[in-house]
Amino acid sequence: MKLFATLCLLVGGVDSQLYSYQSSVSALLDIGLQIEKVNAALGSSANYTNATLEYESTVGSGLSLRYILNCGQPQLPACTTEPFSTHVSHWFSQDYMHSFVGPILSDATAHSWTLDDDARKELIMKSMVLEGVLMAVQARVQASADTCSNTQTSLRFLDEAWALYSGSLSDGPIRLAEKRAPQFLTEAAIHEDHSAGQSRVNVRLLETFKMMQSLVQSGDCSSLSGTNTPASRIISLTRVPVIQGMLREAFESDPGRRNVTGGADGFIEVVEGWAFTRAVLPAIDACNASVAQTLERNLGNIGLGPAGAHVPDGFDVVLEAVESTYSCLGIRCDDVNAMADPWRTGQTLWEPCTDPTTTTTTQVMETSGSALLLPMLSVPLLALLQA
Repeated sequence: MKLFATLCLLVGGVDSQLYSYQSSVSALLDIGLQIEKVNAALGSSANYTNATLEYESTVGSGLSLRYILNCGQPQLPACTTEPFSTHVSHWFSQDYMHSFVGPILSDATAHSWTLDDDARKELIMKSMVLEGVLMAVQARVQASADTCSNTQTSLRFLDEAWALYSGSLSDGPIRLAEKRAPQFLTEAAIHEDHSAGQSRVNVRLLETFKMMQSLVQSGDCSSLSGTNTPASRIISLTRVPVIQGMLREAFESDPGRRNVTGGADGFIEVVEGWAFTRAVLPAIDACNASVAQTLERNLGNIGLGPAGAHVPDGFDVVLEAVESTYSCLGIRCDDVNAMADPWRTGQTLWEPCTDPTTTTTTQVMETSGSALLLPMLSVPLLALLQA
């Protein structure tokens, strides 16, 4: 007998029932609590021993932040599941997240860097959440599409994906999207359902998760295969706040922009910028290796220290390179937009790119006020969108 559970969240002051689970996800929700415990251990008096214990602590059936990407085990996505396999190929390791985070937890001079507590915390938390938990979300969404013919398994993977995404309102992936929305003027429209928060990304993710759940339940697996599917749209949308974070830190790390940012908070922007970059670099590399090299050259310079030549090509070069990959990544210019100008209401610090006015294989459909990119949709899916 299926266990029906409903997640009730408080986001942006709105208490709503968001997503009806069709399977037990208590262990996945506990991962959200573990994220918060690691963050607490890394607080004002950083205790790396306690942080490591929480990072390695198991919940439910042996799941932990340390092994959140432990592919190939029973009940977990296969190691060949995208986009996980792309990241494995890029970093030459199935354990790439821990290979980066583990040494930083253990040593302030990890990876031949010299890091203070603030820098270590940012790298640990952002890499753990974005390279670990968010990748686990993306892999489970794709696994749900891949196993659509097995309804129970497919629904379980989808349920687990939403539980991981939304499990921590203060420190998890859903929080990142809420934080970036006002910074990039990408809040949901007033008329849209704000149950999932104020972020347009979170609103559209919830809609698309529900849509995908209905497709699986109805057995419409044809709408989940191929390209530009609900699964691929979910994966693309989850990358948007990461890209926004990367661009924000690149802008604030560029010495040429100090007249605008005042130097922001200093070297910590460089550190955070690399954490964001690592989380999307493999996908960008798969789209365009030259763009990935541009990002590494400009944002991968933690080892140079606070006095180093950061963003040597300048922010405009980084921005143009990243925007050139949007179409390949399945996102739109207006998904990302540009950083809000703190001194001019409604204005941005740079001009965002412009989406093509016409498309061929992709239809831009408005559903509940949100744009979804879905090509040549099947009749059942069209009916769902228009309902």
